[in-house]
Amino acid sequence: MAFEYLGHSIPETHEERLALGTALVVVDLQRDFVHPAGHCAKSMDVSCISSVVPANAQLISLARRHRIPVIYTLVTQHPEGAYASPRWISDNLRYPNFEPVQCTEGTWGWEIDDDVAPTSADVLLRKYRRSAFVGTNLLEVLRALRVETLIVSGVAATGCVESTVRDAIERDFFVVVPTDCIGDGTPELVQAACGTFERILLAGDLTNLSQLAETLADVEARPHVQGVIR
Repeated sequence: MAFEYLGHSIPETHEERLALGTALVVVDLQRDFVHPAGHCAKSMDVSCISSVVPANAQLISLARRHRIPVIYTLVTQHPEGAYASPRWISDNLRYPNFEPVQCTEGTWGWEIDDDVAPTSADVLLRKYRRSAFVGTNLLEVLRALRVETLIVSGVAATGCVESTVRDAIERDFFVVVPTDCIGDGTPELVQAACGTFERILLAGDLTNLSQLAETLADVEARPHVQGVIR
């Protein structure tokens, strides 16, 4: 049960944190990253990244069933490089044979993959750096929705997902990460990210899709929390 500490009500369990206002942030499941005809597939194997798309489709469906708002982030580049910087470009050029011109705004590759397509009820958020909080109005959107807990999924686990999770914590959100809904270039990178999340998330908040579905069903069924999850 929640307890009082230094004048604050502290939710003690994973279930209690999910009973607060919750939103799902789906990070960068764009065709250029996850589709076999996307930009990244021209220079690297994207099979590990794309393998999390079906699990994310299930997660998004789960969120909608529980009336949890779904927010999609989209890496967004200007066709003439106006959103880039020498530092950002240098980061991308570290990868062999990779040209950092993915996700140019308005192109086919910039759009969300068809298997996890948004609806008109969802929020689409352009972002220009790894974290979904940098240079965006995500914080204002979450405050307007009265959200206190974020479920974060998508790609890449050690990049944009981790950056978003860390920034969410620094902005006082509780964060839940389902491990089978985050992808990266290799299984080892996903494992590394999970090791990080194990250290920085609260007990029970590193979970998986099946466990999360059970928890949300349990939370919604409890009389004292009905109507809290939107």
